[in-house]
Parts: sequence; C-alpha cells; structure tokens
Amino acid sequence: MIARVQPPLFPLLVCVAIIHLAGSTRADVGPENVAVVVNEDSWASMTVANEFVHLRGIPPANVIYLKDLPDFEQTDVATFREKILTPVIGTLVARGIAAQVSCIAYSSDLPFRINVSADMKGRKFPKIITPWAAINGLTYLNSYVLRKDPSYLNLRINRYGRRPEPELNAEPVRESDREDYAAAINLLMDKKWDEAAIALRAISEDNPHTPDLLYNLACALGRIGEADQAMLTLRRAVDAGFLSHTTMATDKDLESLWQRQDFKDLIEGMKERVFAVQPTRGFGAAYRWSPDGQPGAGAGKTYMLSTMLAVTSGRGNSVGQALAALRRSVAADGTHPAGTVYYMISKDIRSRTRQWGFGAAVGMLEACGVTAEERDPTRRDLRAPHKYGGRARGEGRADPTYGLHQVWGGHRQRYRRRALRDQGEVPRSLRPRPLRSRVHCRGGPLSVRHGALPTAHRRRPALQPVGEPPQGDRRGD
Repeated sequence: MIARVQPPLFPLLVCVAIIHLAGSTRADVGPENVAVVVNEDSWASMTVANEFVHLRGIPPANVIYLKDLPDFEQTDVATFREKILTPVIGTLVARGIAAQVSCIAYSSDLPFRINVSADMKGRKFPKIITPWAAINGLTYLNSYVLRKDPSYLNLRINRYGRRPEPELNAEPVRESDREDYAAAINLLMDKKWDEAAIALRAISEDNPHTPDLLYNLACALGRIGEADQAMLTLRRAVDAGFLSHTTMATDKDLESLWQRQDFKDLIEGMKERVFAVQPTRGFGAAYRWSPDGQPGAGAGKTYMLSTMLAVTSGRGNSVGQALAALRRSVAADGTHPAGTVYYMISKDIRSRTRQWGFGAAVGMLEACGVTAEERDPTRRDLRAPHKYGGRARGEGRADPTYGLHQVWGGHRQRYRRRALRDQGEVPRSLRPRPLRSRVHCRGGPLSVRHGALPTAHRRRPALQPVGEPPQGDRRGD
C-alpha cells in the first residue's frame, strides 16, 4: 500500500510524564495536574482508579465519576462528547481546577475506540483516513472535538509533537486547496493516474513547498511514464522536507525509476542525511503552541494530555495485571534502569513510515547515554529474545481462567476473572450472570456488586464523585 501522508518522526507519547509523578523534580506533570476519570458502574474501573489514586497521591477533587456509559470498549463521537468529554471538561471548570490539570487519566472500562464518521459527513478526506479514533487522541485534541471540527483528523494537527528540522520549513497545503488535494489523493488510490497527475500538478502550482504533495505528484508522473519529470519532482519533495527513503525505495508507483542511477543516488543521499529534531519542551494545558512548535501565552493551540490506565475488557489485561503494572511503574520512578531501546524494522505500516528516522533516533539516544539499536526480526541473528508477559518462552503457566466462555440468553460472552486470576476457584457470588443489556455484552467485564468482591480487592474508594462529595464512601462495603 502506498504511504500518502508522512507522519511526524516522533508521535506524541501521551501523558508519559505520569510515570514520574512521585519523586521527580523534573516532571512537568504532578499529582495536582492529573484528573482521573472513573466508570462508577464498573468495579474493575473503580479498583484500577483506586490503586492509581493511592499510589500517585491524586487529590480527591481531581477524580471524576461517570455513569450510564453505553459500552466498555467503543462508542460514537456524539456519545463521547455528551457522556464523557463535555462532563469531564465541565467538571474541571466547575471545580476551579481546569487551569492546573494538564492530563486526563482514564481508568479501565471506558470506551477507548470512537467512531467519528458523524463529524466526517459532508467533507472530503483521503481514503487513508478511517472513521475510527482513539479516546486519547480525541481528548488531546478536545478543543476541536467539542466544536465538531474534523480538523482533528489532520495528521499534522499536533503542534506540540517534535519534528525533524527539515520539516520545519515545509508548507502545508493551503486551506482552500485541502478538499481538492483529498480528492486528488483518492484518484491516485483509485489508480486513475492521468486524472491524479493533472489534479496534483494544478494544486502544486499554489503549494510549491509541500513535500507530501510533491511526492504524490511524482508517484502519479511515474505511473504515466513521465520519468524525468517524476525525478525532478522527487528532488523538489526532498528539498522541501520529505525524508522517508524507505517509502520512496519500495513504492511501486516509482518502480519505473528504480533502475535509474539518479534515483539510486537520491536514495543513498537521503540515507546519509544527518538532521536534528526540535528540542523537547515541557507541557502545560495552558500553553499555546505556535505552528513551529513553540510554547507561548499568546495566540496558538492548546492541548490536553491523555492516557488510559488499563484495558480490562475483551482482549485486555486482568485487573490483577493492571494493578501490578501500576505498582511497577511507581517502583521504577527515579531508578533510571539500564536497558536497550529497540527500533523494530518490519513491514508493518507503523514501522515502514518511520524507518527513515530510526538511525537519527538511535544516535540521539546514544548521545544521552541510552543504548539503542535498530532490530530486524526477519534476521535470526538480530532477533531479540521473545517474551510473553515478562517471562521467557517456556516459563510460567497458562491462566486457566483466561477466555472462559459462557452462554447467556443465546449470546456468547467472554469473561475474565480479572481480580481473581490467582485466587483459585471463583466463588459462586462472582460467577458470570447476564449483563443488563446486549451493548454491555461486547467483551464487557463480569458485572458484580461491589460488596461481592473478595476482601483482598475491596479497597474503600477514596475518590471524588461528580458534584458535591459525600461524607464517606457512598458505595459501602
């Protein structure tokens, strides 16, 4: 498949600073800067949130309860706005802590997959833009989502993300040309080469320094036999900031150029190119980011970091695994553990579109004293030891409670004994029973009363519900 839009070199690692909330003097995000969102209808969500709040010292006013959510795994964008995003942002404002919160941490059993097709209606997008988005991305770009502006689907909307220096001078396609550009890309993907070449050439006249546009034009020209013009346009794309030599060397749209010496020289020159990346910046929800990625107090875009503490439904982890991961993260704070960062070379789209930056990333990490290397799993001599769940192959044992299936009301449901993985036989009070609706049955967790949980997993919630907090625990033991 042809890569039509070149993603940034280093995508935003959302809310990674929360692993340093305790004991780190350099972190820009502390306990008072994190809001925890809990699904109060889910004991798993309560359990995971309790542990995180306890371990990280999150203030009670920073915890928000939601209820009556339609599903634990997915929903549509209108429901996400109405049931999750608007109540969360509104509660932060009502409590007077919106200015200080820079990260929203969702506990488990909140929908992490959002269908945004409703926001895409009436607009043209390249076919590579799918109607599904992640809860973290939509929360990060909440200002666009709340006003139903589908610009959040633009792959270059993130001004906080650090970019390689050659891209800093690249010009995006003009706003007035974006729908025409999307239509031209669709022509290219539909293999209507001549029409695509005409459309892209016309758009490039007003956008002469847009690397992705020039690259796609070169692909169209290569398909219609204009090899010399394709090579000239490729050089313009590289000069404008196009960096992905791996995409260029394997793109079948450019197959007519593969045997040309000038094409080979261009690829080798791109491989040897040394470039820097914008320096990292601290984050704050009040910061306004300029188009060149600089923070300021004036005009600019604001964002909200976001993360999910765990996924404990469907194919996710057990509650016990989620709690263990949270505890390990606390134990790792400030330890600077030794290890190696591997950049995996594969045919996966997430690898192929970034391989051009692996070498630069390895060099920068090594300059910081961190061991890093590129790893190709197809070469047996370069494979890293394969592990499952933190254990080498052959160690450990299978979980007898994983993937247990029951049939209720004619619908096959899958349950995990999440908080009871290693507790032996499951008590009768915690055996599966029908959930309240078919929607909840989609990979949903075991539905039980909070009082039915075993003692080892009955921590009294020290959480702050929406509205005025009650005196004590309103859920009881």
